[in-house]
Amino acid sequence: MVGQSPEDERLKGALAYVLTWLTGIIILIIAGDSRFLKFHAMQSIVFGIIVTVLAMVLSVICIGAIIGLLGWLYSLYGAYVVYTGREFRIPYIADFVENSLMKA
Repeated sequence: MVGQSPEDERLKGALAYVLTWLTGIIILIIAGDSRFLKFHAMQSIVFGIIVTVLAMVLSVICIGAIIGLLGWLYSLYGAYVVYTGREFRIPYIADFVENSLMKA
């Protein structure tokens, strides 16, 4: 979005990670032309979908809730890192987002 301060972008980028794919979709909708916001929104969406699927599959052997909780805590850590202005890249997912989803 035009005229956003760096603090506003960092806050919106951090919010993308709070509820993973859900807030990621919301931030992606309001991102406008910001590559920073689009990257973090897409990374959050992909990570959230992976964690959700893993938690559902592994719930059969009673560790799905643990995987879901650990994934959410890692996502909150990502929100903190983005908000403090540091780069947050989830291994493999960040490369996938940049190479496949950010091409435009």
